[in-house]
Amino acid sequence: MAIHRPAQGTSECISLKEELIERSPAAQLAAVILPTERGLSWLSHVLCETKEEDGEVRNASIHPSLLNGDTSNSRRPSILIRICAANLLVAAAVSLSGCEIQFTPEPIPLAFPSGEAPLPSSGYELEYVPELWNDGGEVQFSTNCYAYMLGSRLGHPINDKPQPGDLSGDYYIRNGGPIGVDKIVELTKSDAEFVDIRFEDSTAEASCPSGSYKVALVIDPLVDYHWYRQNPDGTWSSKSGWLPVTELDASGHTISDPRTADRDYGFVNYTEFGGFFCTASR
Repeated sequence: MAIHRPAQGTSECISLKEELIERSPAAQLAAVILPTERGLSWLSHVLCETKEEDGEVRNASIHPSLLNGDTSNSRRPSILIRICAANLLVAAAVSLSGCEIQFTPEPIPLAFPSGEAPLPSSGYELEYVPELWNDGGEVQFSTNCYAYMLGSRLGHPINDKPQPGDLSGDYYIRNGGPIGVDKIVELTKSDAEFVDIRFEDSTAEASCPSGSYKVALVIDPLVDYHWYRQNPDGTWSSKSGWLPVTELDASGHTISDPRTADRDYGFVNYTEFGGFFCTASR
């Protein structure tokens, strides 16, 4: 997303800079938006992975879909900024008085590159409705990828995150057990059996049975796990911890196949693909 100063009244508006400041293993200070002497009291530091292309610094985590309102010439834009490296979400609203800032969103990536077909689906996929999860409150901060994968939106303690094994009483994850594909699958199957829902192995090429939908597991060995679920249109979405639900990967691209998605978020890197499975919502 390119952000341009207004053609007129620049000195009375906001001083805007995009610069790569300092790299760290987990995050980068990607963009700094500074108020001028005139006041517009807003300071926001965006911690995210950035990429430098053709001499221009780009922040892939700020996606056009995160803009609220008119993206041409908006006098009072509200910007939703995702701080991915810090695993936090900051919503910042700016009142720009008489100033105008022009937002030029980059093209939204196609769901499927030319010649690439979506993975088979069953027709029973859960609807992709991120606003049901991204409420900035109770639902968002009591669910994670596991709850989202199962379609389990309500009934979880706030500021907690359900883990594989919780439903069946095996607290291996909560007790700090090392993360591996076999253990996560074992615990998830145990939970599914306990609440009497389908959860079985599948493949990329197979369609799930009637009443179920496809999910995928990835692992940062010994560190973390992450679940994706397939959307009705064949794309994939997920929810990282208390972050919002999204259908974008670490590079800001729509996910057409979890195996080929960018899963390196800097602070966590899901290098191991754990397989496809079929399940039903809880």
